Amino acid sequence: MSQALESTVTPTPATPSTTNRRYVGYVFWLLWLANFINYADRYAFLAVGPAIIKDFNLSYTVYGLLTTAFLFVYTFGILPMGLLADRIKRKFVVAGGITFWSLATAVTYVAPTFGTLFATRAALGLGEASYFPASTSMLASCYPSNRRANVMSRWNTGLLAGLAVGFVGAGILFSAFHDQWRPIFLVFGIPGLILAGLIYLVKEPPRQADDETASPETALAREGIAGIWRNIRELWQIPTLRVTVAIQALSFFVFGSTLVFIVPLFTNEFPGLAVSPTTLVGVGTVIGGIAGLLGGGAVADALLKRYPGARILVSGWGLLLSVPFFVLSILFVIFNFGLSQNVRVFGIFLPLFIITVALLEVNSGPLTAVSQDVVTPIKRAASVGLTLLLSHFLGDLFAPTIAGGLSDLLQNHMLLGFAIDHNNAPGYAFLITGVPVLLAAGIVGIWGARFVKADAAKARLG
Repeated sequence: MSQALESTVTPTPATPSTTNRRYVGYVFWLLWLANFINYADRYAFLAVGPAIIKDFNLSYTVYGLLTTAFLFVYTFGILPMGLLADRIKRKFVVAGGITFWSLATAVTYVAPTFGTLFATRAALGLGEASYFPASTSMLASCYPSNRRANVMSRWNTGLLAGLAVGFVGAGILFSAFHDQWRPIFLVFGIPGLILAGLIYLVKEPPRQADDETASPETALAREGIAGIWRNIRELWQIPTLRVTVAIQALSFFVFGSTLVFIVPLFTNEFPGLAVSPTTLVGVGTVIGGIAGLLGGGAVADALLKRYPGARILVSGWGLLLSVPFFVLSILFVIFNFGLSQNVRVFGIFLPLFIITVALLEVNSGPLTAVSQDVVTPIKRAASVGLTLLLSHFLGDLFAPTIAGGLSDLLQNHMLLGFAIDHNNAPGYAFLITGVPVLLAAGIVGIWGARFVKADAAKARLG
């Protein structure tokens, strides 16, 4: 380990408990806002997707490629950005990342060509990749270890709040700007620049020797390419982690492609709806997401004493049970069944969509926990970082492009006697890809729960 690196992790006399509580709270809320603005900027783009498709005359494939570009840079940028945060002041990495992605968001306002739009989405991924490892490390420095789980949970509420504001806020602004999507990105980009300045001015919290445990990406990045490959080989030998990656990747695939194309599908199928599709999707995703996150963790923990594999088992059953709700929610969008638009949207689709999202999110907490249960303490950070990295790479990274490509391929064809056109093609793509993927994820989870007991026992023995 280099001398510069060693100096960044040496314990200092200061501890989180001696830091001014009021100032620690101030730092927390600045970092919470960073998380909030990150997801607001990300999902504002999807909220106005139909208008962007129309203005640039994009196929569904090319539109999906924009999200894949963002996710590709984000996925592969998070490790080097974590390493950078380990070597310089973390507030500089957070502030720099926010500045970069906020400028990329604002520049979208003047994007004249698809190439420029593509570049801004890729740049957004690099900016957003920088803040996460540095933010978690800063928070770990501000709070003692026995409070970090609660702090990280509260910090992550910024994710859901940002998602909601991205969808709902962009929809409201789209109407306020008379169906013009470009000014929205100026509105969303400017607050980030102000926040970056405030974070740049904060006092860097003293690093603690165990800060790396709160930032899996940083811990993993420290070991370099050779260390990453070694960790992959060692961790991949643990059956429970292979199951965890499979479940997460499959669920990410469905969730990722659905959030990209649900607004265009809804806009096409329900023109003139009194409530904006972005509002419905945003509200439904947040309500369902919170219910799934809280419910999944509570049920899995309650069953854990009776069955060691409960966290995997609950994740599998959640995904399996989501299938009928997922199918019905899409069917009531692409078929009218002789019902009025309001009945289909508010009476049937919205409740089904909320339940679907909740069941898709049941696995989030339990799988993160089990990825630490089956490894030795020294490997916990690497385990979390690698399972998430592999799950995104194998799951939602290419999901939008695949769903978009299938939507384009299906147009002007018949399926089981039903005509597929530009408006309803994403719905059919959801059913064709989502159903088998969710079934596979559920089966893998229920089957794979059997490995947890033995893997956890091995971890305890070291």
